[in-house]
Amino acid sequence: KCIISFIEKARLIIEREELIDLFIQKIQSVLPLSRIKVYVGIARNDNELRIYREGEEAEIQRLVSVFKNERKFLARKRAVRIDETSLDFGWEIQLDQHKLDMVIPIFFESEDSEGFVFLGKKKSGERYTREDFDFIITMKNELARNIERINLQEKVVYERAENEKLNELNRMKTDFLSSVSHEIRTPMSSIQGLSEILHSGKIHDRDKQEEILGIIVKECVRLSHLLHNIIDFGKIKQGIKTFNFNQVDIREIIADVISLFRSSLESKGFTLSVEIPKTPLQLLIDKDAVKQGLINILDNAIKYSPDKRDIRIRVFHTEKGVEVHIRDRGTGIPEQDLSLMHISEPTRPY
Repeated sequence: KCIISFIEKARLIIEREELIDLFIQKIQSVLPLSRIKVYVGIARNDNELRIYREGEEAEIQRLVSVFKNERKFLARKRAVRIDETSLDFGWEIQLDQHKLDMVIPIFFESEDSEGFVFLGKKKSGERYTREDFDFIITMKNELARNIERINLQEKVVYERAENEKLNELNRMKTDFLSSVSHEIRTPMSSIQGLSEILHSGKIHDRDKQEEILGIIVKECVRLSHLLHNIIDFGKIKQGIKTFNFNQVDIREIIADVISLFRSSLESKGFTLSVEIPKTPLQLLIDKDAVKQGLINILDNAIKYSPDKRDIRIRVFHTEKGVEVHIRDRGTGIPEQDLSLMHISEPTRPY
């Protein structure tokens, strides 16, 4: 009845510790023992999962270190009433030292798992009988089968999660390439179209030619910024991005960025207001990195602003240095995505 009960309950358990605890409980309910300890070790790549039950971890570790390489069932001769060739009676001294009557190895089909059941005296004071031995062996085998079942279930879940992660990464790569292709195609198409117009010789007006050349230059700058972003992203992910710090007046950087976008802002109906201190704001920074960051923010402000198109740039001193605030009426970052971007304060359209 105990064995059948253990089999029925064990197959529903998904935690190894819970399974081993049930094993010990069932053994003790039928065969009360002064000591019963269980060890299970499972190798996982470079790590090993170790489970110790019914005793101090250090104590069970010592037992494992003593009997680790033994594959036979060890027993004290005077503790059993079994004339069994599979029992090894050559460990009397070690078993006495650790107050054990029997050591039962747990055999697994998988080579990456090992285990032991350490048994003390029967509380009744009687010796282990053949029936006791058969009961323990049967329970031990059922324990091993269910641990392997749990191992297999975890492996399947892990592989499924890895496949889902790989599929997600592939989808993200596809989306990334699609987005980059779209972003590059737009300025490239513009450059190609305008260049063909100039090359055809149909535009004779000098001012019109200058206007078209100006647009081509801006599209080239836009394309260059996009490519720099992609390169920088790759370097940051690889941990090889380096910065060149120098003393720079940040007002000059902001003025350069505004000059790049001014024509685009005016042509798209944006209102731009800028508040910058008149005194120099010298900072030890990477000029190109800060400039690129500001370009990215303004570029997004232009892309994602709906009908209300006004952008405000404010620069001012703080206790920690200098802050640059850029506000627009864009859609903002969704609430659920803020934590993923490590933003300390939510950025919302005002």
